[in-house]
This record gives sequence, structure tokens and C-alpha cells, in this order.
Amino acid sequence: MNNFDLGIQGLHLCFGLVLLLVLNYFWCSYRVDVYRQMLFDIRDELFDIAREYLNFEDSDYRALRQQLNAEIRFAHKTNLLRLIALIGLVPKYSDCFHEYRSLWERLIGKIENPDVRERLQAMRERASQLTADRIFSTSMPPLYVLLKLSVYFRGTAIASSDALEVQAAQVDDVESRLAPTHSEVAAA
Repeated sequence: MNNFDLGIQGLHLCFGLVLLLVLNYFWCSYRVDVYRQMLFDIRDELFDIAREYLNFEDSDYRALRQQLNAEIRFAHKTNLLRLIALIGLVPKYSDCFHEYRSLWERLIGKIENPDVRERLQAMRERASQLTADRIFSTSMPPLYVLLKLSVYFRGTAIASSDALEVQAAQVDDVESRLAPTHSEVAAA
């Protein structure tokens, strides 16, 4: 592999990274919209349950609804780095996780119908999975870039070792042509 080929591969890598950054911008905004819409769906389902089985003035229902509204409002700021910083730097934020869990449990405990309780359990699981998906999907683009770079450098290393093998074979071929044959050695 010569310098021209390496230059073409480098250009291809740069083009791929720029394309990746552009697509990442649109992908991230799309993922925020999907996350918000799914939280809207959970909040609407919670509203339907509260209409039939709870009082709208119930403090746990109102607190959970406010929590869901906050998640919807700040969906664009939800990511892995903020989560790590908040858990590590702000101890009271850890208490918010426990309060959120206990809020769901208290609300589920107020419902007597087992089918509705299962629906609320499923909603809680879905909300947790959505948040986890949102947090880890925001950390994937940097991992993807690292993967792309590792493939590039691995490909360059493989191409370089292939080039060395070809050069070694050419050297062996030249040496075999230049080496005297048995008949030439015997004659001398």
C-alpha cells in the first residue's frame, strides 16, 4: 500500500466522520422526539387511570405527573455524562431516584384492581426502560466513532502487513534469480 492509498483512506475516513456527525445531529433530535412522545403516551395513560380509579387531586398522582412533565421538558438534556455527574456530585439527586420509585409504588398501592395495578407496573417499567435507552443512546455515537477509527487503523495495519508480505516475496524472488544455481557453483 503506497502513500496515495493511505491518503485516499484518510480522506474516506474524514468524509465518513463528517457524514457521521451530520447524521448524528439529526439522529439525536429524532431520538429526543421519540423519547418525549413515549413519555407523553405514559402520562396520558396515567391520566386515563387516574380518571377512573384515582382522584386528580391525589398528591402522589400530581407528583408523578409533575415528574413525567419534567422528564418531557428536559429530555434533550438527559444523557450519560449528566447522570454520572449528578449522582457523583449531588448526593440529594440519589434521593430523587428513591422518591421516584416510591412514588410509583405508593400510586400502585392505592389501586385495588389487579389488572390496573399490572398496567401501572408495566408503565413504570416502560418509563424506566425509556430513560435508560435515552441515556445510553446518547453515549453510543462516540463509541461508534471509536469503532470506526479502530476499523480504519486495523485495516491500515492489515494492508501494511500485506504490503510487507508482498515486498518480502519480491525480495525472495529477486534473491533467487541472483543466487547462483548448482551447475554454476559446480563449474566454478
